Amino acid sequence: TKSYVRFFGDRLASETTHRDMLDWRRSELERISKRSWNTYSGHLRTVYRYAMEHGLVDLKVNPLKETRVIPAKRPKKTVNTDAIVRARNWLNILVQEERATGNRTEITPAWFWLAVFEMFYYTGIRLNALICLRYADIDLGQRLIRVRGETEKTHREFMIPIPDGLMPHLKRLMDIAQRVGFDPADQIFNVNRFSGHYSRPQMNADQVEAMYKKLTAMTGVRMTPHRFRHTIASEMMRQPERNIHIT
Repeated sequence: TKSYVRFFGDRLASETTHRDMLDWRRSELERISKRSWNTYSGHLRTVYRYAMEHGLVDLKVNPLKETRVIPAKRPKKTVNTDAIVRARNWLNILVQEERATGNRTEITPAWFWLAVFEMFYYTGIRLNALICLRYADIDLGQRLIRVRGETEKTHREFMIPIPDGLMPHLKRLMDIAQRVGFDPADQIFNVNRFSGHYSRPQMNADQVEAMYKKLTAMTGVRMTPHRFRHTIASEMMRQPERNIHIT
């Protein structure tokens, strides 16, 4: 690697020692993460092993042996329950405020974004899958949401059961969509169809992420649809009896 050549110059591989590698490691850790160092040293350790096994270098011990470091623990990608409750309560307050005053709030229309929030919370659906859902993909009678294969990175089609907590939000979404004249193939989660303040024909990921940035600012906890997927998966690991389909 470039960093190896930069540190050792034209020194031959057979002339490097374990102490040299520790000195190099100390130098590298001033500018790169511990995980990056482990990746670099792991690749180079394999190169040295190959060279030693094939007699290309005169070494008895791999100088990269025992040079790994313990990386910092990665932060959890889940959203804690308290933050979820605070975000939900705030959205409900915004719904009531818009209903009482007729004025727009920070996240508008609040009822729509509350439905989006609950959809991610209860199903763990992928962002792209949610954006691609059509009016005809939601069957309230059978309490099922159809995720089409062409919208999934796994290319498989499946059904998601609608939990009780999500049902009233989807019913309101479908009722209003019917009133404004949605066709079966129309994008159902399309904020632009439910508010005159938007002009795009289709809702995109940027609009969803913008809403989550506002929730993050309000709660002080990073929230994204992907983190909701991690959260619901973690909950199911703790409660295997929970009958929710992880998409």
